[in-house]
Amino acid sequence: SGSVGEEEAEPLSGDAPDDEPTLADFNIFHHLDNAQLLEPDLLHGYSALRRWQERMRALPRLKCFMENRPVLNGIGEDPGLEDRLGVRVTQRSSEGRAWLR
Repeated sequence: SGSVGEEEAEPLSGDAPDDEPTLADFNIFHHLDNAQLLEPDLLHGYSALRRWQERMRALPRLKCFMENRPVLNGIGEDPGLEDRLGVRVTQRSSEGRAWLR
């Protein structure tokens, strides 16, 4: 069928205790996390990928960021970020930038 079964999947960065995540790991984490906002069960059936995502999420600095990051909203309409003060900036904002507090 051409699909890769979970048993056949290659190890991902960070599988060994001394492995450091790469830029690619953070990029994939970002896209998977955003995709799961629309499709929460996206990784259902992919336990190795879910374990990798949880290891990434447990990294101290990433964990801190995830707990304090701006809220992504307006997906599919006018995507934007809302900071802790309730200031929302979207891709269509005339300012073209956000100072997230």
